[in-house]
Amino acid sequence: MDHKKLGHKQKLKKNISILIENEKLDEAKELLELYKQVEHNDIEIYSMKGVIAMMEGNLDEAESILKEGKSIEPLNSDILYNLAYLYEISTKYVLAYKSYRSLFHCADETIKDEIKDKIKQLEEIDEVNEYLIENQDEIKAYELIEKMQQQIKELKEITM
Repeated sequence: MDHKKLGHKQKLKKNISILIENEKLDEAKELLELYKQVEHNDIEIYSMKGVIAMMEGNLDEAESILKEGKSIEPLNSDILYNLAYLYEISTKYVLAYKSYRSLFHCADETIKDEIKDKIKQLEEIDEVNEYLIENQDEIKAYELIEKMQQQIKELKEITM
């Protein structure tokens, strides 16, 4: 790919992110539509559109957008994080818990501590606590899978 074109795409995405952070959502949506015309296969589009929908209070729309993104790239950490956060603010605590847990194994090291804190906070909510008690076998299996994934990751790092 042309480095100049790649640089323009990165700048455009950065500008969209800045607009979102500054709550200039209409401008962000306009720029996002322009970006989609240039690069319609970028998974980050789903994440940005989902965040905009959340900020506008359209939680059902945000969920739909993020789930669509997840169906395309199931282990995308931005999509998974935004979906987990959406469930958390929607008081769908068990779904938030499950989403943060599924995100943990593919998360960037810089946000793992934040995710651990979120998981601990959610474990203190009665609804999540009941889920954990009722699904102990499933939780143990999931924890075993997480440990195996971590071991595989460590082995890959050693062999590279």
